[in-house]
Amino acid sequence: MTRRMLLAGYFGFGNLGDEAILAGLAAGLEHRFPGVQLVVTSGDPDRTQREHSGIQAIPWNDIERLIDAARRSSLIIL
Repeated sequence: MTRRMLLAGYFGFGNLGDEAILAGLAAGLEHRFPGVQLVVTSGDPDRTQREHSGIQAIPWNDIERLIDAARRSSLIIL
C-alpha cells in the first residue's frame, strides 16, 4: 500500500523560502518513506507540480478536495 501524506502550507504563492521548505520537506519524506505519495496545498497547483516533480498539488481553497485529501492521507503536516 502506498503511503499518502498531505502537506498544507503556503506553497505556490511565489515565496522562495516557502518553496525551499517544500523542496526540503519533500526530499526528506521521500528519503524516509520511499514511494510516498505527496499531496500539497498550493496557490498555483500547476506551477507547484512543474517545479516539484512527483508532487500532486491541489488548490488551497478547494474545501472538498482538501477534505478528500485529508481523509485519504495517513499523515497530515501543517
